[in-house]
Amino acid sequence: MQQKMISPRFSNGKSGTGMTLISNLYPFTPVILNIKLNNMQSVLTKETAPVTAAAHYWPAVSVIMPFDPKMVASSALRLALKSACRKIERQLLDNYPSDIALIMMAKFNDIVERLNFSTHRKSIAIFASPVFEKVIYLDIPVEERITVGGSFAIRDLLRCRKNEHRYLVLQLGEHHSHIYSGNAGTLVKILSATPRSEFVYENTTAEKPEACYGKGRQNEISLQKFLRQVDNTLNNILRAYPLPLFIAGPESLTTCFKALTAHGRAVIDYVYADNGKANEKELAGLLAPYVGNWKQVEEKNILNKLKETECAGNLLYGMGAVWYASMRGQGQLLLLEENFSYDGRKECSDGLAYGATKQYNAFSCTSDEADEVIEKVLQNGGDIAFAPERILKDYNHIALIKSY
Repeated sequence: MQQKMISPRFSNGKSGTGMTLISNLYPFTPVILNIKLNNMQSVLTKETAPVTAAAHYWPAVSVIMPFDPKMVASSALRLALKSACRKIERQLLDNYPSDIALIMMAKFNDIVERLNFSTHRKSIAIFASPVFEKVIYLDIPVEERITVGGSFAIRDLLRCRKNEHRYLVLQLGEHHSHIYSGNAGTLVKILSATPRSEFVYENTTAEKPEACYGKGRQNEISLQKFLRQVDNTLNNILRAYPLPLFIAGPESLTTCFKALTAHGRAVIDYVYADNGKANEKELAGLLAPYVGNWKQVEEKNILNKLKETECAGNLLYGMGAVWYASMRGQGQLLLLEENFSYDGRKECSDGLAYGATKQYNAFSCTSDEADEVIEKVLQNGGDIAFAPERILKDYNHIALIKSY
């Protein structure tokens, strides 16, 4: 959705969401409110600009909350929005002049009335001031956050993301394989496979790939067939769940698998277990030291994705290429360093000024071209991942994965 600089609209009836509008709560008619707005507009001159630009004068409201109509009943969503409106109203009346608070509540109720309850996204972000509004439907899970202040920041969206430590585990055993979905210390089995009778092979403690297939040529062929079947299945799983991957099992088997897998770049680490028969609880215990340092897991996952997508030709990097692609709705995952910013009004090395015509105001939720790219990727259903400083130095600090 594009930015709109609009005047507030008012309603003297009941909201379609079942909410009580501000005109029903206070002894002011819409006519009086419009008069106040007109008076306010008439004093927005050069002389009064420094005053009205002050953070305490113009309130800015941002609401970030779960909004998933396909999974949650409409009545429950409306109830959550009504609760958010009450919180906003309380903060506005406590911290701002009543006429400004009344205008903002009428504006916010109007935005809520126009929300799309047919969206297939998971959450929503609403930014509003008396002269600015933006609604962004997001495809990422978030926790509710309501802020009443003097400015917006698009990166605040990402700070509201649910803190989920999700990963995949492939457990290899002598006569089986299991794939688990993990979240923090909990594992849920999503797939199991066993080799056909002709695939049964003898165990061996050999460590070299060429020597770990057991005794005889038949065992070697059988094991290779089974592990390749597992690897092919893993391909489909990674497409559906593009998450960090751990491989667990006896060292001999994991070494064999490492030698033939086509998904080595997706693997975070190999976890050696004596017999590959650990149950979910035991396997979670083995993985605890690896997933305990989640920041390290995320960093390695980012580097893995960069290498994998670059080899596949699905990676763009550098502000110029990333900006142009995101403006065209391309990009499934944006990677950038945490404090990276970009002023498009400064000439670039190639002589172009990306987004140079963009003028950001005090109420815009974007402050530079990097923020604008973040917003576009989110609007198009993509995701964002921040990397520690300098980890993307070889990619000019910002990269866009077109698909993975």
